[in-house]
Amino acid sequence: MLKAQRVTTMQRRICPRCQPKIIPRLPVRQTAVLTSSLDARLHQLGLRRRSTLKDGNCLFSAVSILLENHTIAQINAATLRQQVCDFIESNLNLFEADIKAEYNSTTDFLFRMRKSGTYGCNIVLSAFSILFNVNFYVHFPTRVFQTYPGARPDLHIVFLQPARNSNGHWEATELF
Repeated sequence: MLKAQRVTTMQRRICPRCQPKIIPRLPVRQTAVLTSSLDARLHQLGLRRRSTLKDGNCLFSAVSILLENHTIAQINAATLRQQVCDFIESNLNLFEADIKAEYNSTTDFLFRMRKSGTYGCNIVLSAFSILFNVNFYVHFPTRVFQTYPGARPDLHIVFLQPARNSNGHWEATELF
């Protein structure tokens, strides 16, 4: 079984603004090979990827699916986006340092994140973990990280590396 690591601030930077620094854009062929090994790893856990639309709301859609599948909450992606932004705004002390490292200001970050179609980032995923007291296993094609070890339940989410001319993409998982 894969060993998950606690995600540090430097490792968590997966929002589109940071991708060139952290996640290299891979040739399409290499991306396909890594994705097939990711699918094999998920299969060993009894999971498969569940597609989400590539519309900039994929993180919110994936989390909505996971929360519903685990009977934690039944919230659509748009409502979930607003709820997590409200949570971050109410708990800025928890997120301010990460926000300021990535964005001009907390106001700028919240303004962008409240807009439908804005890609969700590591800050949002961390907020989901705290808000719903869940631990996300974030499956990348080559590694796995945890967002909030010790919290239960464990939810598995997938981040697909960006191919040329595209942003990364979040997908939910489900039992097969």
